[in-house]
Amino acid sequence: MNKKLYRIQQEINHVQLGLLRFHDKDELLTMEVRATANEDASLNCIITGDSSCSPMADKNVNLIQKNHDNYLYIIGKVTGEAQGKGKILSIHILKASWFILKRKGGMSWLREKYVYETLQEEYA
Repeated sequence: MNKKLYRIQQEINHVQLGLLRFHDKDELLTMEVRATANEDASLNCIITGDSSCSPMADKNVNLIQKNHDNYLYIIGKVTGEAQGKGKILSIHILKASWFILKRKGGMSWLREKYVYETLQEEYA
């Protein structure tokens, strides 16, 4: 397994809560989710709030997570969905980035810690 992906997956499991953003019709929607990483380059998101949107299969999504000064930004594609105690989405990770907020004096910036990117031709 890719070391960078493994570290990012550990942080996804540690943070768990995040925001899932995607386009539905002509509208940009944001939903609260609980995320867990799988052993491959995928993750599952349980939509914790209102999940009354249209079917999500094959949609491109972005997952954003924050924990203290750590920021995760994941770009993925929904590969499956199921209904349980909430809508559960399976998402293939296309690109995952982990940034750390740095500060010096009155300035702050994000520094890249890990980036994982898969071949997008498979999921285009």
